[in-house]
Amino acid sequence: ALRPDHAETVYNLALAAARSGRGDLAEAGAARLDGLDPALALRLRALLQRAPR
Repeated sequence: ALRPDHAETVYNLALAAARSGRGDLAEAGAARLDGLDPALALRLRALLQRAPR
């Protein structure tokens, strides 16, 4: 689990992965959402689900 203060970094990495079309990176990011603020984790999951697989 990531510390909450890493949330912005995780978000930025997830966004880059989604934009790059690297579904494997998006999946890796999704696996690290546990332990984040629930609202942020929900937003990240929605973003990652839109990444090409």
